[in-house]
Amino acid sequence: MSHRRWTLPEYSAMFKEIYETRNLSLTHEQTLHRLIEEIAEIVKPVFVYDLREIKWDLPDIIAWICAFANKCRIDLPEIMNKYIENPPGKLDAHRIQPIDIIRTETPETLEDWQRYLSVIYRNENANIPPELMIAKMIEDVGMTSRKLRTRSDISEVKKDLAGVFAWTIALANKFQIKLDDAVYKKYPNYCFRCRSKPCKCFRLSTIFISYTTDTREEMLQVKDLITSLSLKVEVFEELGPAFRRMRMVEAFDAINRSNSAVILLKSHWSENVWAELIEVLKTIDEDNVWIFAKKGKGMKDSKLQAMLEDIQHFHKIEYYTATGQLLERLKQAIETRITELRKLEAKTPKI
Repeated sequence: MSHRRWTLPEYSAMFKEIYETRNLSLTHEQTLHRLIEEIAEIVKPVFVYDLREIKWDLPDIIAWICAFANKCRIDLPEIMNKYIENPPGKLDAHRIQPIDIIRTETPETLEDWQRYLSVIYRNENANIPPELMIAKMIEDVGMTSRKLRTRSDISEVKKDLAGVFAWTIALANKFQIKLDDAVYKKYPNYCFRCRSKPCKCFRLSTIFISYTTDTREEMLQVKDLITSLSLKVEVFEELGPAFRRMRMVEAFDAINRSNSAVILLKSHWSENVWAELIEVLKTIDEDNVWIFAKKGKGMKDSKLQAMLEDIQHFHKIEYYTATGQLLERLKQAIETRITELRKLEAKTPKI
């Protein structure tokens, strides 16, 4: 069946099949915190009207709404029912019924909900800037968090979660994003990172190394370190003039074959390395990515430093001064992560 006909429970079921084992160790509060993180990540794209990034980030909000609903055994159609029976702020809502808009008595698919809410809130949302929409979404997810923390009745938690879902749809309408297509493009019935169902991102076996030309010596030693830990390495050992567009295709393929990455940066910034870094952050589990930047002359005023200031808002960057320091920190980080993943895998039921 086409994803365009998937109902809200079917979206919830899809995300459960992909991520239930991975999310098993998360508490209700931790699951909600991940939803809050995803909403926080979309704030900047909304403020600067970055349509491409908004399209990429909105599906994550849907994914974590479903994850939280699955964790709390919340039925999404049930909580969204208030937008049919008594839509907030619509005193004359009885005059507009779903059947008048979508030809069914109740919205079922994401497309149904998007069309329905776009019509009944057309006048209100036309005058609300997207910045205010994201503020309203933050308000609702904040109230969801407070009511969960204070052990309020689950009906109160459901009411605010419905608001988060509705504002997500409102944002999609504001930016003319077809939400079901955006979700399926990122989550085509499997994890978009490891391309598996169930997700296997909690594995660490192959590390991709991305590096600038002035960190080649460090790269070789990092490669030896990774090999000594009995892990596979994906790396292009020469980054000369031949590293053009076709080689970038090969590099992206190598990233997709990997489930972890090490990024080595200094002052010889290039668009190719930056493209690799962005692809890594979009493709690989963020907990399996380690970014190291070497301090040195010229770094402070370089293009690279400006880029790093953007990155470090959502990903930790380690600065090092000597290769030995880099290797020691990386070895500790990889071993710690392997231990974490083994503990997680031990708790995960076998499928």
